[in-house]
Amino acid sequence: MDLFELTPFASDIDLLHTGAPGITGAIRDAILNEVPAAECFRWELRTEGEQRSIDRAMGSVGAVPARTISLVDSADGKMIDPASGELDIEHGEFRFYFNPYYASSEAFRAGRDIPALSALLYLQTLFEAGLTGDQLFSQPGWGQAVDAVQTCVNNEVLRQIEEHAYLRARFWYLALNAYAAAPTRADFQLAAESLGFKYLLKVQSLPDSLLLPLNSLVDNSAGMTFTSSGHLRGDAYRLERSFSAAMDPVPPDIPLATNRQAALLTVPLKVMSRGIASSAAKASGGSEFFHLALPQAARNACANFQDDARLSAIVQFGDFREPWVSVPIPCVVQRKHPADDRLFLRLNLFGLPGAMLNVGKSTVRVCLVGLLGEG
Repeated sequence: MDLFELTPFASDIDLLHTGAPGITGAIRDAILNEVPAAECFRWELRTEGEQRSIDRAMGSVGAVPARTISLVDSADGKMIDPASGELDIEHGEFRFYFNPYYASSEAFRAGRDIPALSALLYLQTLFEAGLTGDQLFSQPGWGQAVDAVQTCVNNEVLRQIEEHAYLRARFWYLALNAYAAAPTRADFQLAAESLGFKYLLKVQSLPDSLLLPLNSLVDNSAGMTFTSSGHLRGDAYRLERSFSAAMDPVPPDIPLATNRQAALLTVPLKVMSRGIASSAAKASGGSEFFHLALPQAARNACANFQDDARLSAIVQFGDFREPWVSVPIPCVVQRKHPADDRLFLRLNLFGLPGAMLNVGKSTVRVCLVGLLGEG
């Protein structure tokens, strides 16, 4: 099983265990110690009891049967498939169910879910199945997904988005994952328009903190970098969610491990230092992930490296008055369709941003590195 292929971009690995909540941290530590390259993935661990509260809300607003499948650690590799999602995957015909009575659900009233979020998850599922264009529009659940987006253009849903930071964060996370799953930017733009997201994003009631990055994403902006990073508080995150790309020349002081490595480009980042990111606080070992969707310039710099596995990253922290602190970090690089112009990075910074910024290293830059030669 190739975990890198199973967990693209901002995806994580959800695991349930039968023990008490108190041993969750120990289980996560064992995974990080025993699973090869475990530090390259986000691990979300829950007890069966904690999962039950999630299961109760599942499907109360919208449901994608193909995403309800789970595997049990048993000799026969038992699969739990309550909605026959395996058949959707086998036949390439994906269902989506929209609950028109969503406003009465506990998940909606608590500010945890709205119909458009399920539609985004459905769109991500279709892209991950390799579907584009007319193949999307002919899917059995497409009409209900359109209804799910259109029903969000009402004051009750918009008020929930405005009042609940969790909803805004979830909206961005799922939109960015669907964007990353699309074969090209153009495929995402066409699908988002067809689902009605542009109509939804014209509504001025959406907070600018969500409206501006979402509009950049749906408008198919070629020169933008999009990010997912640790949540600080409210609408504050480690990284801006969207900003104009700025690819800098490689500085001369990048420390390379061998003469077979070549520094390709650097990406300067504005990193927030207020508090400790919740994604870092939850994870044993201080894991903290940055996800960057970089535009054309980054992909062009990597043109001579056909294998994504030959690309890695070094993160530098500095203040321009002292030597930079350089740290090689676990990095997953992904390029998609040959016609696409994006490059995706998943970086585990192990809580370094907060530590470095707190001691005055106020500037952060990511240097993309390629391994030359064969082998």
